[in-house]
This record gives sequence, C-alpha cells and structure tokens, in this order.
Amino acid sequence: MGYQIRQGNYEKMGASRLGDDVMFTFACPNGEDCAVLLYKKGTQSRPTVIDVPKSYRIGSLYSVLVQGISLDTFDYNYRIGKKVVTDPYAGRIVGREKWADRSRLSDPHSLRSSDYPESFDWDGDERVHLSDEEMILYKLHVRAFTKEGLTKGARKGTFAGVQDAIPYLKELGVTSVELMPIYEFEEIMPQENKPAYQNYEAWKEQQEKPEGAEPLKQEEPPLKLNVWGYKEADYFAPKASFAAGDDPAGEVRELVRALHRNRMECILEFFFPEGYTGSYVVSVLRYWVREYHVDGVHLLGHHLPMREIIGDPLLSDTKIFYTGFDGEFISGNKEKNRLFVYNDEYQYPARKMLNRLEMNLDELVSQIVKWHPAEGFVNYITSNNGFTLYDLFSYTEKHNEANGEGNTDGSNWNYSANYGEEGKSRKKAVNLERDRQMRNAFSLLLLSKGVPLIYEGDELMNSKDGNNNTYCQDSRASYVTWSKRKQNLEMREFVKRLIAFRKSHPVLSDRGIQGKTVRPESGLPEISYHGENAWISGPEYGRCAIGILYCGEYIVDEAGKTDDLIYVAYNFMGGQQTLALPKLPFEGNWVKIMDTAVPAEPFLKKPERTRDQRIYMPGRSVRIYIGKRSAVKKAAVKPEHNGKQK
Repeated sequence: MGYQIRQGNYEKMGASRLGDDVMFTFACPNGEDCAVLLYKKGTQSRPTVIDVPKSYRIGSLYSVLVQGISLDTFDYNYRIGKKVVTDPYAGRIVGREKWADRSRLSDPHSLRSSDYPESFDWDGDERVHLSDEEMILYKLHVRAFTKEGLTKGARKGTFAGVQDAIPYLKELGVTSVELMPIYEFEEIMPQENKPAYQNYEAWKEQQEKPEGAEPLKQEEPPLKLNVWGYKEADYFAPKASFAAGDDPAGEVRELVRALHRNRMECILEFFFPEGYTGSYVVSVLRYWVREYHVDGVHLLGHHLPMREIIGDPLLSDTKIFYTGFDGEFISGNKEKNRLFVYNDEYQYPARKMLNRLEMNLDELVSQIVKWHPAEGFVNYITSNNGFTLYDLFSYTEKHNEANGEGNTDGSNWNYSANYGEEGKSRKKAVNLERDRQMRNAFSLLLLSKGVPLIYEGDELMNSKDGNNNTYCQDSRASYVTWSKRKQNLEMREFVKRLIAFRKSHPVLSDRGIQGKTVRPESGLPEISYHGENAWISGPEYGRCAIGILYCGEYIVDEAGKTDDLIYVAYNFMGGQQTLALPKLPFEGNWVKIMDTAVPAEPFLKKPERTRDQRIYMPGRSVRIYIGKRSAVKKAAVKPEHNGKQK
C-alpha cells in the first residue's frame, strides 16, 4: 500500500511519534538512495518500501514524515544504498531476544528497529549520589553473574536475576553496581573472521570420521561469541536476550528502581569504538540518564568528547568514570564529586607487591593514600580483563586455549603466582597460602583510600580455570559459581567484615585526609609511616613491610565524636618482619583486631592488647591495630613475640 509522505524537520534523530504520523530522521553520509522499510509487527512478511526523495536531504541527514502509520503496528529499518540497517537511535531491537540465535544470520531483515511506547511508573524514584568515600563498587556481567542462579527460582541470565541478587549485594556491603554493556550488541561474531571456538577441533574430527561412525549431534561448528559486548552496538536499546520476559526496558527500569530503594547506585559501562560522533555519544548518555535514571557511566574508547560530556547540563550530576581527565576538564568539579579516574595504575603495583614480582613499596604506598581535590580514583586488583582473584594466586601463566586463538589472546603481564602448583590443588599448604593471599589482597584494596572495586565472584573465590580473557566464553568457565558459595563462606564473611570496618572508620577513605596536617592537641599527622623504627618519612628503600597510621582525630561526626587511631601493618615478604608501633598520645594500648595470618578467624573474636613497641609480622600478612584508651579496670595485655618464643 502507498503512504503519503512529506519532508521532516531534521531536529530529532531516529523515529518520532507525531500523532498519527511518524517522522524518520537518519544519516546517509554518501548521499546514496535511501528508503524506510516498514514491517508489520509479529509477522515475517517482506517490508513495505518507502523511498525517500533526495530533496528530503540536508547535509548528510534525511528526514521524512510518513502519514497514517503507528509504531504500535509497525517495526522499521532503513535501506541505505543496498544495505539494510537498523536505526542507531532505536529504543528497541526486535529479533535478538534469543541469545546466540544462529538463524538470524542469514536474513538481513531478521533484526528490526522499534521502540517502547509503554510508560513506566517510577513511583517517586530518586537517583542516588554517594560520595566517593561511601562507595563500594561491584562490577558484574548480567548474564555471567546470574546464569547459575543465586537462589532457587532466580531468573537466570537476566536483569531480573541481578535484581534478585540485590539483598546479597547489600548484605555484602556493596553500594554501587557497575554493569558491563547491557545495550544491544551482536554477540555472534562474523564467522569469516572468527571461525571457531572451544569445541571446533572436536567438531572437525567428528565430521572427518569414516562412514558409519557416530556423528556429532551438532551439525554446524560452534559459534564464536563476543559475550562482553565491547564493540559497535545499538546503544539506545537494552539487550533483549538479557530480559526474563518480553520487556527489557521495563526490567532495566525495575532493576534501577530497586537499587535506588536500597540506596545503591547503578553505573553503566559504555564502549564507543572510533567513528561515532560526539553528538551521538552525548545523546546516548543523556538518554540512559533521562529514561533509565542511571547514576553514572563508565566510558571506554579513544577520542571521546569529554569536554561536551562533562559540560552537558543534563549530565551535570551524573558520575563520569574514565581513564583520566585533562586539567581543564576538571575545573569547577571539586565540589560535585562526579569525576572518577578509572584505570589500572593501582592494579599493577598491588599485584607486584602481593606476588613479590618487581616489587616497589613506594609505588604501592603512593596508590594506597592517593587523592585529588577534584576527582576520585577507582582501585581494583582484578576485573573482567585478567585473572579472577583466585586465579591470580593459582596460575603463573594464562590458560586461554579454550578461546581458540592459540593462547595468544589476553594479557601476558599478569604478575601472578601459583604458590607451588599450577591450577587447582588438593594440597592443604598450597590452599592455605592462596587463601591468605586473597585475604591480603582484599585487605589492601579495602583499606586503601580510593573507591574499591570488587569483581563479580571474587568474594566467593570464583575461578575461570586460568583463562584471563573470557570475552568469548558463554559457559561455566565465565559464570559466577554460586553453587560453591557455602564452601567459600569464610572468604565472603571476611570481605563483609572488611567492608563494614571501612565504612565505620571514615578516616581510611576520607578525601580530605592528605597526610600534610599535624594536629596540635596530639602532635600526630593525619597519615604517618612506620618501619622497623617509628616515624619514618615514607617507605624505606629495599624493605617490603610498612605500618601506616591514620589519625582519626581529624574526623569528627555530627555528634562531635572522633574516629579512632588506626594502624595498618603490611608485610609483603615471605618471612617475618619487624615493625614499630608508635607511642599513643594518650594512656592506653594498641589492640590487634585483624590478622590475615589467622586462617580460621582473621577478625579476632578476642582482640589482643599490646604494650610492646615492636610487632613481629608473619610473612605475607596484614594486620589492623586500633589505639584504645585504658579502661578503669586494667585489661589483660598479651605480649608480642618474635615467633621463636614458646
């Protein structure tokens, strides 16, 4: 059937509802012949083609108003030259509801552009904006995090499954959830470029077997997938295959609303490859903030329009995470608490010291206490790129053979160690050492000043069998193994206690504590360093042990109460090291409350007081001491020993 058309107004990209009409505005840089393709919803019929006159073109934009149609009735695409393309501004993509559906590859009309006319009741939802001192960031992939199911009846592999896990995350102490790409991307890689993965050799062998041999059930080679979605995409549309039902947009909104009701932030990760205009990138971010109420965006990609993003009025209270900001960009953002440097500058010094590879204590300490008046810092030891925390202490080399790329993919600079045996071990001594190192890593991360980021499943000792680049693994190799959460309960409880300790002692994370001020009443600086002798100026050359004292007297709450004196002792050497405990500015004792060298109970059930001026740190351990004033009745004091006394 024919439709009446007239020239559009070019002001809004994509498809816009205008009463009983729809206006389509799209780009065609080369001035090729273009058309709008209309598909009757719910059918597989060929589209109605509406050719767009070249007179409806200004610059590289075409705009046409089609009268008497409704997006409730029709899906649509564009034909540019001879190529059928989806609308890069479409709020919904139809045809990708099933994950890795091979059948859509042969038909250029299998994917169709659409939108979500349904309204959503936000029910008074308000965004959450936490200070960087409050934040505990948890990064996850929607499908991998939920595919095994946290609880019975959990909605596996979906946005709703993440919502089911909110009580778990909140109990752990998480305040901010970062979601890896949740917009529409094609997970099936082009077969001519990425021919096979995982089971390809087995498939090939089966096909070559002599006649009469039992054939492999799978008639085609396995697909190569891009599970993470770091590629070009339909950025305005939430990923339909991540939805439990037929309303991905509604599920994302319900997830964000549920996070906000629990005073938790939602941070979305976006990857923009070269070629996207600055106006498009800004439009994408504005859309997700406006329509989905997200609290922050983590941006990946080169030459992004950071000036426009930071200066955009609609994004002025949205948190921006990026690899780094030029000085001119951060001007005026000191009080807004919205710019965060997000890169690996913390990861490598931490890994080097933990595994005693190219150690530099000065480099690590500078990361532990790092601060800036106008921007925050995200600290992580593990993330999706690289080993899980368990694998960091279980594998010396990466094992990415299952990716089908000859183990050439993934980083070779892992700074990992296996502590006696490559991979999973049944040796008690090996596993005890690995457990201790994981406790050390979590202690280091959660006692450092920047925003700590925990990667999905690390608190459960999740393993990827040594694969440090599971971007193409849609299998148990990349899923969070919730089935093991009971056997790894001790590690999760330790992380929970550490997070709670951090939250209850703001002196550890306060951006204003810089180490430059000395309080006259006590004579203590905000931050001080201690080696074998007290009051050193910083890490001593050649040593791999240090005590860092945080003076809580500089932190005063609304009731006028100050924070504690907190001494964190680190020993990264394999053998015992001696550290000095500075004299307290009041009558009292140092009390040891946590020791990673105590496997059964690192947060001590009975904290230990000491009057000694020296402590003897076991190899590879972290301790926390708190300065306590003497009670009226003298408490029992347990002396420190050097490991040789009976």
